[in-house]
Amino acid sequence: MTWPAFWFGTVVAWWLAGLIAWRWAPRPGRLLLYVLAGWFGFWLGHSLFLRQHWFWGRLGPLSLSGGILGTLAVVGFLHFLLTPGAPPDEPSRDAGTRFARRARRRRST
Repeated sequence: MTWPAFWFGTVVAWWLAGLIAWRWAPRPGRLLLYVLAGWFGFWLGHSLFLRQHWFWGRLGPLSLSGGILGTLAVVGFLHFLLTPGAPPDEPSRDAGTRFARRARRRRST
């Protein structure tokens, strides 16, 4: 692993994690957390692809496809864990008339 490949991988992981954080969690704390998780995921995916001898998506000494998939997997899982679920639907008071037509008032001319 050369220094340029290391820095290029780090920038790619930062860019992907920052893009995800900017789109779905635009807060400074989440940005930092997603970038750190993105770096971890990138290098984890890179090392797993090298360990399994999967050579598709290589860019010199860097397993770029493994790194990108690792970044997306780790940041996506972290986002899934940190995002609260939707609140349960509460039944409305007039559930039977929810889609009923409103009576039109006629204008008197």
